[in-house]
Amino acid sequence: MMEGSNKSILPTAIVSTAVVVATALFGNSIVKARGNPEEIKVTGSARKEIESDMISWTGTISYRGDTLQAAVDSLKNGSGKLVAFLKEKGIDDKELTVGGITTRPLYEQSANNNYDSASYRVIKGYEVTQGVKVMSSRI
Repeated sequence: MMEGSNKSILPTAIVSTAVVVATALFGNSIVKARGNPEEIKVTGSARKEIESDMISWTGTISYRGDTLQAAVDSLKNGSGKLVAFLKEKGIDDKELTVGGITTRPLYEQSANNNYDSASYRVIKGYEVTQGVKVMSSRI
């Protein structure tokens, strides 16, 4: 009777060990595949200098104001100055893209930080943003 139970323990132990080892290897490979999110991996090599043939520059202009109109007026003024500066530096109209205006209300927070109070949803101003992009083959 003892001999029969020893025969069934050995295969069970082998299968159990194999499952544990396989699970550990699989888990380790998933961790390695995900990598460190703060790490940049670069593969390959370059044996000669590479010269870029395109420039892409993206920026965002942002203003805040007590009223939506005041914020938009400030943004238009600032955007106009930026476009004039870029054109002065030789950027052509076809190389310049000025995006649409995005607005975001700024809410007043109540003194006791109670998010359910009516004063929390009072608009105290606006933030407006606009993207500007320069793409040129003239480096």
